[in-house]
Amino acid sequence: MRPRRLLAALLLGSSASVFAGTPWWAAFADPTLDQLMQNAAPADAAAQQALVENYIVARVDHTRGLLATRLLQAARDEEALLMNADPSQQRDTALAAVSRRLEQIEGNASQIALERDKVTAELALRCGSTPADLVALLTPTQGRPVLPRVDAPLPSGPAVENDTRRQHLAEQHEDVQRRSQLLEARRLEMKAHETRERAGAGDPVGALETYQQMVLDSDRLALASGRLALAWAQWLPSPAGR
Repeated sequence: MRPRRLLAALLLGSSASVFAGTPWWAAFADPTLDQLMQNAAPADAAAQQALVENYIVARVDHTRGLLATRLLQAARDEEALLMNADPSQQRDTALAAVSRRLEQIEGNASQIALERDKVTAELALRCGSTPADLVALLTPTQGRPVLPRVDAPLPSGPAVENDTRRQHLAEQHEDVQRRSQLLEARRLEMKAHETRERAGAGDPVGALETYQQMVLDSDRLALASGRLALAWAQWLPSPAGR
Protein backbone atom coordinates (compact mmCIF):
# COMPACT_ATOMS: atom_id res chain seq x y z
CA MET A 1 0.00 0.00 0.00
CA ARG A 2 1.28 3.48 -0.87
CA PRO A 3 2.28 5.58 2.17
CA ARG A 4 -0.44 8.19 1.58
CA ARG A 5 -3.09 5.53 1.18
CA LEU A 6 -1.82 3.89 4.34
CA LEU A 7 -2.10 7.16 6.24
CA ALA A 8 -5.65 7.70 4.97
CA ALA A 9 -6.66 4.21 6.03
CA LEU A 10 -5.18 4.70 9.49
CA LEU A 11 -6.88 8.03 10.01
CA LEU A 12 -10.22 6.45 9.10
CA GLY A 13 -9.54 3.77 11.73
CA SER A 14 -10.40 0.11 11.88
CA SER A 15 -11.18 -2.63 14.36
CA ALA A 16 -9.85 -6.07 15.14
CA SER A 17 -12.92 -7.53 13.41
CA VAL A 18 -11.14 -7.20 10.06
CA PHE A 19 -9.03 -10.18 11.09
CA ALA A 20 -10.18 -13.78 10.95
CA GLY A 21 -10.81 -14.44 14.63
CA THR A 22 -9.46 -12.27 17.42
CA PRO A 23 -5.69 -11.73 17.37
CA TRP A 24 -3.86 -11.39 20.68
CA TRP A 25 -2.99 -7.73 20.07
CA ALA A 26 -6.72 -6.90 20.00
CA ALA A 27 -6.39 -6.70 23.81
CA PHE A 28 -4.72 -3.32 23.29
CA ALA A 29 -8.00 -2.03 21.79
CA ASP A 30 -5.94 0.23 19.52
CA PRO A 31 -7.38 0.80 16.00
CA THR A 32 -4.08 2.24 14.75
CA LEU A 33 -2.17 -0.86 15.87
CA ASP A 34 -4.83 -3.11 14.33
CA GLN A 35 -4.54 -1.35 10.98
CA LEU A 36 -0.74 -1.37 11.03
CA MET A 37 -0.77 -5.10 11.72
CA GLN A 38 -3.22 -5.69 8.88
CA ASN A 39 -1.22 -3.64 6.38
CA ALA A 40 2.17 -5.00 7.43
CA ALA A 41 0.91 -8.62 7.53
CA PRO A 42 3.83 -9.98 9.62
CA ALA A 43 5.00 -13.33 8.30
CA ASP A 44 5.08 -15.21 11.61
CA ALA A 45 4.48 -14.95 15.35
CA ALA A 46 7.94 -13.50 16.01
CA ALA A 47 7.40 -10.75 13.44
CA GLN A 48 3.98 -9.98 14.91
CA GLN A 49 5.40 -9.59 18.40
CA ALA A 50 8.32 -7.48 17.15
CA LEU A 51 5.96 -5.08 15.36
CA VAL A 52 3.72 -4.69 18.41
CA GLU A 53 6.70 -4.03 20.67
CA ASN A 54 8.13 -1.55 18.16
CA TYR A 55 4.78 0.26 18.08
CA ILE A 56 4.59 0.44 21.89
CA VAL A 57 8.08 1.93 22.17
CA ALA A 58 7.31 4.44 19.41
CA ARG A 59 4.10 5.55 21.15
CA VAL A 60 5.91 6.02 24.44
CA ASP A 61 8.84 7.87 22.85
CA HIS A 62 6.53 10.30 21.05
CA THR A 63 4.76 11.01 24.33
CA ARG A 64 8.08 11.54 26.08
CA GLY A 65 9.22 13.85 23.31
CA LEU A 66 6.18 16.07 23.85
CA LEU A 67 6.76 16.09 27.60
CA ALA A 68 10.43 16.98 27.13
CA THR A 69 9.41 20.00 25.04
CA ARG A 70 7.02 21.15 27.77
CA LEU A 71 9.63 20.65 30.47
CA LEU A 72 12.22 22.62 28.52
CA GLN A 73 9.83 25.53 27.99
CA ALA A 74 8.84 25.60 31.67
CA ALA A 75 12.50 25.69 32.77
CA ARG A 76 13.17 28.54 30.35
CA ASP A 77 10.15 30.41 31.72
CA GLU A 78 11.48 29.94 35.26
CA GLU A 79 14.89 31.24 34.19
CA ALA A 80 13.27 34.33 32.63
CA LEU A 81 11.30 35.05 35.81
CA LEU A 82 14.40 34.80 37.96
CA MET A 83 16.43 37.01 35.63
CA ASN A 84 13.78 39.72 35.96
CA ALA A 85 13.70 39.45 39.75
CA ASP A 86 15.57 41.83 42.04
CA PRO A 87 19.27 40.89 42.32
CA SER A 88 20.19 38.95 45.45
CA GLN A 89 22.35 36.03 46.49
CA GLN A 90 19.24 33.85 46.72
CA ARG A 91 18.23 34.77 43.17
CA ASP A 92 21.73 34.08 41.84
CA THR A 93 21.77 30.68 43.54
CA ALA A 94 18.39 29.82 42.06
CA LEU A 95 19.50 30.98 38.61
CA ALA A 96 22.59 28.80 38.75
CA ALA A 97 20.44 25.80 39.71
CA VAL A 98 18.04 26.48 36.82
CA SER A 99 20.95 26.84 34.42
CA ARG A 100 22.30 23.42 35.41
CA ARG A 101 18.84 21.92 35.15
CA LEU A 102 18.33 23.42 31.69
CA GLU A 103 21.53 21.86 30.46
CA GLN A 104 20.41 18.46 31.72
CA ILE A 105 16.90 18.86 30.26
CA GLU A 106 18.28 19.86 26.85
CA GLY A 107 20.55 16.81 26.82
CA ASN A 108 17.70 14.48 27.81
CA ALA A 109 15.38 16.05 25.22
CA SER A 110 17.95 15.50 22.47
CA GLN A 111 18.43 11.87 23.53
CA ILE A 112 14.68 11.24 23.58
CA ALA A 113 14.31 12.82 20.14
CA LEU A 114 17.05 10.60 18.71
CA GLU A 115 15.47 7.47 20.15
CA ARG A 116 12.00 8.56 18.98
CA ASP A 117 13.20 9.10 15.42
CA LYS A 118 15.04 5.78 15.42
CA VAL A 119 12.09 3.66 16.57
CA THR A 120 9.72 5.55 14.25
CA ALA A 121 11.97 4.75 11.30
CA GLU A 122 12.07 1.09 12.36
CA LEU A 123 8.29 0.98 12.63
CA ALA A 124 7.87 2.65 9.23
CA LEU A 125 10.14 0.03 7.70
CA ARG A 126 8.14 -2.80 9.23
CA CYS A 127 4.87 -1.26 7.99
CA GLY A 128 6.00 -0.26 4.51
CA SER A 129 5.29 3.38 5.30
CA THR A 130 7.40 6.48 5.93
CA PRO A 131 8.37 8.08 9.25
CA ALA A 132 6.62 11.29 8.22
CA ASP A 133 3.32 9.46 7.69
CA LEU A 134 3.55 7.78 11.08
CA VAL A 135 4.31 10.92 13.08
CA ALA A 136 0.71 12.18 12.92
CA LEU A 137 -0.50 8.82 14.20
CA LEU A 138 1.97 8.55 17.06
CA THR A 139 1.94 12.13 18.38
CA PRO A 140 -0.51 12.48 21.31
CA THR A 141 -3.56 14.61 20.51
CA GLN A 142 -6.78 15.49 22.27
CA GLY A 143 -9.19 12.57 22.21
CA ARG A 144 -6.52 9.98 21.39
CA PRO A 145 -5.11 7.70 24.12
CA VAL A 146 -1.70 9.01 25.09
CA LEU A 147 -0.13 5.72 26.11
CA PRO A 148 -0.64 2.08 25.14
CA ARG A 149 -2.73 0.03 27.54
CA VAL A 150 -4.38 -3.38 27.61
CA ASP A 151 -8.08 -3.76 28.31
CA ALA A 152 -7.79 -7.06 30.18
CA PRO A 153 -7.57 -8.22 33.82
CA LEU A 154 -4.35 -9.59 35.18
CA PRO A 155 -4.19 -13.36 34.57
CA SER A 156 -4.89 -15.54 37.60
CA GLY A 157 -5.44 -19.14 38.51
CA PRO A 158 -3.35 -22.10 39.68
CA ALA A 159 -1.77 -22.58 36.26
CA VAL A 160 -0.28 -19.09 36.08
CA GLU A 161 0.21 -17.89 39.67
CA ASN A 162 3.87 -18.91 39.68
CA ASP A 163 4.60 -17.97 36.09
CA THR A 164 7.50 -15.52 35.89
CA ARG A 165 5.83 -13.44 33.19
CA ARG A 166 2.62 -13.22 35.23
CA GLN A 167 4.60 -11.97 38.22
CA HIS A 168 6.34 -9.44 35.98
CA LEU A 169 2.95 -8.21 34.75
CA ALA A 170 1.70 -7.78 38.30
CA GLU A 171 4.80 -5.83 39.34
CA GLN A 172 4.58 -3.52 36.34
CA HIS A 173 0.86 -3.02 36.92
CA GLU A 174 1.52 -1.97 40.52
CA ASP A 175 4.23 0.43 39.34
CA VAL A 176 1.83 2.11 36.90
CA GLN A 177 -0.83 2.46 39.61
CA ARG A 178 1.67 3.96 42.06
CA ARG A 179 2.99 6.46 39.52
CA SER A 180 -0.56 7.38 38.50
CA GLN A 181 -1.33 8.21 42.12
CA LEU A 182 1.85 10.30 42.43
CA LEU A 183 0.90 12.23 39.29
CA GLU A 184 -2.59 12.88 40.63
CA ALA A 185 -1.09 14.25 43.85
CA ARG A 186 1.11 16.58 41.78
CA ARG A 187 -1.94 17.79 39.87
CA LEU A 188 -3.59 18.67 43.17
CA GLU A 189 -0.50 20.73 44.05
CA MET A 190 -0.87 22.61 40.76
CA LYS A 191 -4.53 23.33 41.54
CA ALA A 192 -3.45 24.73 44.91
CA HIS A 193 -1.03 27.08 43.12
CA GLU A 194 -3.85 28.21 40.82
CA THR A 195 -6.13 28.86 43.80
CA ARG A 196 -3.47 30.99 45.52
CA GLU A 197 -2.84 32.88 42.28
CA ARG A 198 -6.54 33.76 41.95
CA ALA A 199 -6.43 35.00 45.54
CA GLY A 200 -3.51 37.29 44.72
CA ALA A 201 -0.98 35.26 46.69
CA GLY A 202 0.58 33.33 43.86
CA ASP A 203 4.19 32.21 43.62
CA PRO A 204 5.03 32.05 39.87
CA VAL A 205 8.43 30.46 40.37
CA GLY A 206 7.04 27.90 42.80
CA ALA A 207 4.20 27.11 40.39
CA LEU A 208 6.67 26.54 37.55
CA GLU A 209 8.77 24.27 39.73
CA THR A 210 5.69 22.22 40.66
CA TYR A 211 4.68 22.08 37.01
CA GLN A 212 8.11 20.78 36.06
CA GLN A 213 7.82 18.08 38.72
CA MET A 214 4.41 17.18 37.30
CA VAL A 215 5.90 16.84 33.81
CA LEU A 216 8.69 14.65 35.21
CA ASP A 217 6.09 12.49 36.96
CA SER A 218 4.22 12.22 33.64
CA ASP A 219 7.44 11.10 31.95
CA ARG A 220 8.02 8.42 34.59
CA LEU A 221 4.44 7.25 34.17
CA ALA A 222 4.98 7.06 30.41
CA LEU A 223 8.00 4.83 30.93
CA ALA A 224 6.12 2.66 33.44
CA SER A 225 3.15 2.36 31.08
CA GLY A 226 5.49 1.34 28.28
CA ARG A 227 7.12 -1.32 30.45
CA LEU A 228 3.68 -2.69 31.36
CA ALA A 229 2.54 -2.72 27.73
CA LEU A 230 5.71 -4.56 26.72
CA ALA A 231 5.11 -7.09 29.50
CA TRP A 232 1.63 -7.66 28.08
CA ALA A 233 3.11 -8.04 24.59
CA GLN A 234 5.31 -10.81 25.97
CA TRP A 235 2.46 -12.48 27.88
CA LEU A 236 -0.43 -12.37 25.41
CA PRO A 237 1.13 -14.46 22.58
CA SER A 238 2.08 -17.23 25.03
CA PRO A 239 -0.22 -20.24 25.56
CA ALA A 240 -1.03 -19.03 29.09
CA GLY A 241 -1.97 -15.61 27.77
CA ARG A 242 -4.54 -16.87 25.28
